[in-house]
Amino acid sequence: MYYEVKLMAEEVKLDLLDLKLMYPNSMLLDYIYRKEPMSKFFGGIYDKMHPVKYRGDRGILKDILMKYNKSIDAQSMVFENIESIENEKIKFVITGQQSGLFTGHMYTIYKTFSAINYAKKYSTDDVKLIPLFWNASEDHDIEEVDNIWVLNKNNDVEQIKFDSSALLGKSLENVLIEHSKLDSLINKMKNSLTETEFTDSIFEKLSGILKKSEKWGEFFSRTLSYLMGQWGLIILEPKILRPHLKDYFTAVLSNPIKYNTIFQKTTNRLTDLGYKPKMHKKENVVGLFYIDEELNRLTITLKENGIYELSDGKSFTREEILNEVQAHPEQFSTNAIFRPLAQDLMIPTHVFVGGPSEIGYHIQIKDLYKEFDLTQPNIVFRMGATVIEKHINKIIEKYKFSITELRDLNRLSTKLVTNENEQKLQGYFSNISETLDRMNIELNDYNKELGSRVQYRKKSIMKELKNIEKMYIKYVKNDNQLLTNQLTKTRAYLFPSDIPQERMFNIFQYLNKYSLNLLDCMRNLMSKDQPGKHVVLKCWMF
Repeated sequence: MYYEVKLMAEEVKLDLLDLKLMYPNSMLLDYIYRKEPMSKFFGGIYDKMHPVKYRGDRGILKDILMKYNKSIDAQSMVFENIESIENEKIKFVITGQQSGLFTGHMYTIYKTFSAINYAKKYSTDDVKLIPLFWNASEDHDIEEVDNIWVLNKNNDVEQIKFDSSALLGKSLENVLIEHSKLDSLINKMKNSLTETEFTDSIFEKLSGILKKSEKWGEFFSRTLSYLMGQWGLIILEPKILRPHLKDYFTAVLSNPIKYNTIFQKTTNRLTDLGYKPKMHKKENVVGLFYIDEELNRLTITLKENGIYELSDGKSFTREEILNEVQAHPEQFSTNAIFRPLAQDLMIPTHVFVGGPSEIGYHIQIKDLYKEFDLTQPNIVFRMGATVIEKHINKIIEKYKFSITELRDLNRLSTKLVTNENEQKLQGYFSNISETLDRMNIELNDYNKELGSRVQYRKKSIMKELKNIEKMYIKYVKNDNQLLTNQLTKTRAYLFPSDIPQERMFNIFQYLNKYSLNLLDCMRNLMSKDQPGKHVVLKCWMF
């Protein structure tokens, strides 16, 4: 087992997985590899950062972040970073995600490590970077965050799911926690996993964090801060910024058609270039939601008569809704298009770390930045990772296949069986082929028509022999239960339900097995390669 982290000062060569296979998204890949037409359309390169101006109030930002991070019991390194914010050289590397159950899927952890590592990588004498995580707790899509999957003690993929039917459509930031339900899920996860010497301490700590938390967003922040605060990660929820975004909200409400037209024009250009942008916007739908007293997050639509109508039927005049945003800015939250702009108005963002969808969103909103006198930050793809445990690595080395071949298990098993068994029939096939060739020569000397008939028949005979070989391989594969079992097991660990591990499993599955020290190893390994790569993590080697 893995107990102790050895810091890796020496050069470490990591195995990498092909981004084209792991993230088949043409906008993303063309951006990462600087291919045309994306490089001309969006520009930017990872190893040459452009300066980003900031016109917000550092003093206000410092106070907001200090208050919030104290409320979630952040660690001392976090407060050291917050204390430095008023220094003009300080800027941020920001990433974020919705408030997933128990931190959600593994890619949230990898996003966080990316922000932490990129802050160190991209800091210079003139720009000192610190990492910040945007806990998108205002989101109302509960079905994206109410579940995780673990590989249980029987090597079955098991879902841990919160019953969220009563929360559909609600902004999660102020949803009160049902402690008994979440506690039962913690116990369910604990009992699903193989018990280790770390099990009790890991899950007692998680239960302790839950007891201190009152709201869904807070529980996520407390948990992530506990795991990542040792590296100075600052966390925020967008609700703490809203009182200072009144002017921005007013602008978005006042000119929705103007801003949506700019956004749609950029989106249309991308479509004309052959890309498939994911975000689309109706011209009269405002880029803000209204959060009502019952926490429903409601769409705002500007009607032809100038009335602002909510998706529940309630309406405001222009004057009424502008007064409402001044009196109660906490009732308004941004959609995916206008969220990055709100972020960069309040925070001196130097680098934004995004996943495949977020990179696409930033490409689509590039022309909105100048409308708000903002510089779009440097956009860098997050690191991806696949954890390979020692017993799984032995199977991969035994059969000598690439990890991504597991996506098609039938094809892989056929290939491996063929490689091992095809020589058994090749001697017979060669003898038959050589016999037919000799017959062809002898008969051809006697009669050319007889020779050509032999040559013709040889093709059909060899074709039938090939079919026999396929049948033989099929039977051998069916009989080779060991190979099938080992490949199936490996696939369950690396591509559960044919989905990359990072989009299914949760970090506590691994912390239960290897202790909190695993986080240090992961962060160190992920810092050894270039930004935006998908690395294979074998922490048992170090």
